[in-house]
Amino acid sequence: MFFAAASGQPFVQVENPNPSFGIFAAEAGGGIVGALGLGGGFALATIFYPAWIDDEGPIHWRTEALAGISVSLALVGCAGGTYVIGSAFDQGGKFLPTRAYAAGTSAIGLGLIMGGTQLVNGNSISNDVHLGMSYTGIALLAATPVVAAYGYNRSRPRGSLSRRFVPGSVGLASVRDAEGIAHPSLNVRLLSVRF
Repeated sequence: MFFAAASGQPFVQVENPNPSFGIFAAEAGGGIVGALGLGGGFALATIFYPAWIDDEGPIHWRTEALAGISVSLALVGCAGGTYVIGSAFDQGGKFLPTRAYAAGTSAIGLGLIMGGTQLVNGNSISNDVHLGMSYTGIALLAATPVVAAYGYNRSRPRGSLSRRFVPGSVGLASVRDAEGIAHPSLNVRLLSVRF
């Protein structure tokens, strides 16, 4: 059977395909490596280089400030690691939304841990509630790289509605009937819709 057709609808590759579980796990892993690299690296540097902490002024203030810097660097590293791995797989997400998801999750986790500690010190709640708040906060902190990867994928550009509609085309073809006789035909497509 001889068949020839000209078509005005070229094959269109889908940009930024949906990530597989492997890509999502790699993005979360990049977040973990980035958080440990930046935040953990700064924390270790402050521990092994105590000259940064001198004997003037209240030491707890400097310790809290250095801990805050470590947490901030860990969040930037988490978002950066997720962004770098996602970009390596051509996922097309954005850094700032990734950072916002990571910061929001860790802020809620730290708030639960610190809030539970403050409440139990004031003896206004039971020890079970304190432990529940603390464990929930720790779980949220541990889940920050996963939430950062989720935020990265949420920031990917969505396909517009106009990209789902392909304009019509006209093509010439030759089709054989049941008796084997070739007949010229005209293929007309008014509109194709991709789902």
